[in-house]
Amino acid sequence: MGALRDSIAWLEASPMQRMSLGSRELFHSDFLSWLFEAYPRALAHVFDLSVDDCKIAREEQNLDLVVRDGETPVLIVENKVKSYPDFAQLQRYSTKFPDVDKRYLLTLVPPGFEMPRGWETVLYKDLAAGLRRWFETSQALSEHRHYIVDYITLLDHLVTVAQECFDPAKIRETNFWFQGNQTQFLEKVGFSQTLQKFQAMAFRDFLKQAVSAEADSGALARPKAMRFCASSIEQNHCLKTQNCKRPCKRGASNTARCDVSDCF
Repeated sequence: MGALRDSIAWLEASPMQRMSLGSRELFHSDFLSWLFEAYPRALAHVFDLSVDDCKIAREEQNLDLVVRDGETPVLIVENKVKSYPDFAQLQRYSTKFPDVDKRYLLTLVPPGFEMPRGWETVLYKDLAAGLRRWFETSQALSEHRHYIVDYITLLDHLVTVAQECFDPAKIRETNFWFQGNQTQFLEKVGFSQTLQKFQAMAFRDFLKQAVSAEADSGALARPKAMRFCASSIEQNHCLKTQNCKRPCKRGASNTARCDVSDCF
């Protein structure tokens, strides 16, 4: 809780965090586009990629970042900040730029599924660590250094918020709704609606898994009263519910009621 308080306090006072509130994914994609074009060597520390002539397109064919070495596309990045990764979306994007070997999901929250073929994951905590490694030995211009340091620090605090509040496992532990004052903290830095979105998506995924598990176990088949007709053969209807017209599958005699206790 202390780490969350500290991160919220830093974010609340940060001009860069305020600038990101308009559209977080656009803000981060735009900043990274500038950073990687200005300092292409940073790409190697985040995406294990070296380019000689770095050019980056934004929102080309709806892709957040398309990195080119000269005129050749070499890297695709899909960026997720305020929503969970989407398996179907990544599959659709797999058909774009088919010759590109490197496709990365950059995400604040780990995906809850196995990545589609050809895609890898870089978490925001990995982004922060990679940029920090690059910056320690970089020759960044003096007028840029403050912005880069502030951005890396912003990433650190966003990761803390995500780990404390947006992790699907923690959301499930609290029955999909946080107790206490986390929501009030997040409202101070414009993250309360993001939390609600993550809670709704975590609940949706939980229901999908629950329904799938029930279907696999057969629990979503007909009610037991219909699967196991507790009737007498002679009367041909259930002596307990009086509404089942199916013949008795338990072999009850024409005088005996079915006494199978798990029928209902």
